[in-house]
Amino acid sequence: MTINSIGLRRRGLSEDSIGQLKRRYRILSRSQLNTGAALMKVRQCEWTAPEVLTLLEFIETSERGLHSLASSKTTHDSGYPKNSG
Repeated sequence: MTINSIGLRRRGLSEDSIGQLKRRYRILSRSQLNTGAALMKVRQCEWTAPEVLTLLEFIETSERGLHSLASSKTTHDSGYPKNSG
């Protein structure tokens, strides 16, 4: 899952804001960190786009979690690597 850049442009977000969202989302979705640690890492990064804060707050308040973040990690809940085949 990726950020919908075209939709964000159509909604009037600047290229800078979209770039910041993409970079922070990449940390959340592609790092080997669990969601809590990835959120902490993103919060420690320097960013100015208010949309980044909106994304972080959405993830932090989600009661059901985010499937795309959970499924992008390299291990299952069992701790064994995902089968790549």
